[in-house]
Amino acid sequence: MNPTIIVTSDVHLSADHPSLNHRFLNWLKHLPKDLDHLYILGDLFDAWTDTEYHAPWLKPIIETFHHCTQNYPISLLHGNHDFLLSSAFENLTGVKIITADTLCIQHLNESIILMHGDTLATDDSGYQTLRKYLRSPTLQTIYHLFPHAFKIKLSQWIKHSSRYSKHHKSTICMQPTQLGINQAHEQHPQATQLIFGHFHRKHLERKTYTTHQGQLEVTLLADWCSDLGTPHLKISKALNTP
Repeated sequence: MNPTIIVTSDVHLSADHPSLNHRFLNWLKHLPKDLDHLYILGDLFDAWTDTEYHAPWLKPIIETFHHCTQNYPISLLHGNHDFLLSSAFENLTGVKIITADTLCIQHLNESIILMHGDTLATDDSGYQTLRKYLRSPTLQTIYHLFPHAFKIKLSQWIKHSSRYSKHHKSTICMQPTQLGINQAHEQHPQATQLIFGHFHRKHLERKTYTTHQGQLEVTLLADWCSDLGTPHLKISKALNTP
């Protein structure tokens, strides 16, 4: 039997969207127990601070993840909405937090780059500058010293600023660029596939890019924000959608 992995992204769980939370958890509970790996490519949560852990809406999410990780490994990359997720979430759920911008995995003799995708929008220089500042180790250290109320306000600001950018910046600015694809491939020149989310498509998109390293098959995942089922990518023999 071929090893199988599943990749998904941009779920945006929150207290404000219980129906979405239920849809995702129901999907998670019904994944096969012999799954080899589940990868979530960022923005699992619509916003995150380390003040959330005792919130009632979060309890079933933590419990479901903890149950699933008893059967198969789950890895979660940071997104631009939930980059403050830390080892505390790992300890509660068994989910492995990936702090690097990219993760290159080997599957069926193929190298696949996984990433959230926000760094691919290289034309949005304002966001990239802000991102670099917010992700700095110094700010991350200082953040944990902030009072509870400030953390909540920061979380709300991150969420609302992202929403504002999506609706007010040009379409060109909010797209993955050839330069961004090139840079990702330069980090992992052996890769033949790149999979990411972030750009909130209603349907999965595929395109072949030519970089300095050669051909790269690029897959942009759909998000969970529209009521269109359970968007994910299943990889067994070859890249395919269920």
